[in-house]
Amino acid sequence: MNTARAYAYARQAGIPLRTPGCNITGATYTTAAADDAPWYDPNVPESARVFGFAGAALNGLDRVPHQRAMAALPNGGGRLAGLATVHRQMTAEVIALAADDAALSYAIAWLSRAAADPPCSPSCRGQHMQLAAHCLDAARPDENPLRTLYEVGLLEGPVELSRFKAGQCGIGARLELTLAAGLPWLYRPPTPVQTVTLATQPTVTFNPNPTAVCSTPGTCMDDPACLPPQIPPAPRPANDPCWLGGSTFTARRTVVTLPATALPTWLEAVPIIRVQSGTAPLKKVWIRLYDPALAGCGDPLDPCTRCAEWSAMYLAANTILDIDVRSRTAMAVCGGDITTAFEPVLYGPGGDPPGWPTVGCSPGVCVEIAAESAGMAANASVSVSFAARQDAA
Repeated sequence: MNTARAYAYARQAGIPLRTPGCNITGATYTTAAADDAPWYDPNVPESARVFGFAGAALNGLDRVPHQRAMAALPNGGGRLAGLATVHRQMTAEVIALAADDAALSYAIAWLSRAAADPPCSPSCRGQHMQLAAHCLDAARPDENPLRTLYEVGLLEGPVELSRFKAGQCGIGARLELTLAAGLPWLYRPPTPVQTVTLATQPTVTFNPNPTAVCSTPGTCMDDPACLPPQIPPAPRPANDPCWLGGSTFTARRTVVTLPATALPTWLEAVPIIRVQSGTAPLKKVWIRLYDPALAGCGDPLDPCTRCAEWSAMYLAANTILDIDVRSRTAMAVCGGDITTAFEPVLYGPGGDPPGWPTVGCSPGVCVEIAAESAGMAANASVSVSFAARQDAA
């Protein structure tokens, strides 16, 4: 939906509209054919007479998708269960505008196809959805209104609610679509933190699996004479013979620090990592997140205090690896060819599956980056960004 585009085309056709709409892109529009509008198809003549789709309402953004159960206790009272964040359901009201009945019929058919899963790349994960939380304010240029939802899919519709005459030169239909977002958070635009050129970082001996030497801290009521047995380390993953286990290696390593002033105080944030191998293969890449409140960001870092970890054993030359906690996905592209994109195997602490951490109520965050130094390309790099998220808008 692009209300500004729809209003521009409709006005040019002589349809009087009272509200100009919110043009957050600042783009100007002439005709659907000249602008190559998303619905325009030169093989469907009536598509040129579609003016577009204006957003009338999007309900469900102001509902915080939290749920919690309460269990009754035998001796009276109750106990709270954990607070769960569930999917977000939304209802969108859309006004389709066109020059005549034939064009409106095509507009509804196009919207039905566009709102469904992409025909050329069907996915059970849904799509990204961008929206404006408010209009741009020229007096506050730093306040970006864009928000992004992930794993959005169509549940029902479009359903035609009514049809009406639009001025003397057009026709319109009010439509309703029911949508759901599997990941209910609204993400603000990411904030770039730093891009690190790996080959220029100091060389260290790196321990990829410190869990074998990590111990659970005791309390003031633990008797040293009868401590509980230590939990044995997890076995080495069987599906990747290159996973290192406890073998140390020589690595280029650095720590990127994001101060607390760079993140909203009352909003959570998530990391977005991009690894680029450069002109040579990049091996044994490790990325760890630390909470400065636990042990600080100064070296030497205690790997037993890390709160998240990702590792990849091998990236061929000219490979880009994206780890995006917003969508809870990792994606690799080989040789710059987007058609080669696939979901790689990544590991978390001790070879376990990786997690998708959030940062909140914390004085910043530290990101430790390491990769095997042997054979590393001079242009190998890792970029770190963070995106704040909100439960409602």
